[in-house]
Amino acid sequence: MISEKQVLNKIAEALEIEANQITVQSSSENIEKWDSLGQLAILSALDELFNGAIADIPEIANSYSVNSLLYILKDNKLI
Repeated sequence: MISEKQVLNKIAEALEIEANQITVQSSSENIEKWDSLGQLAILSALDELFNGAIADIPEIANSYSVNSLLYILKDNKLI
């Protein structure tokens, strides 16, 4: 099972920022690099982390906060 910490680290890696800059409260509103390209990088990184499992979760593409992403991943029993 993949942990929340692994997800946070993967999001930070996708956005090319330090892991300690990402928290549950992080979002496109407060992380400068989380723009449209950042969103694509996050989705691609998470798809890789979860071996393609997020491709079946359409609402994840419209999630622009860590809290929302974690909720969707938990709801789909991926974390």
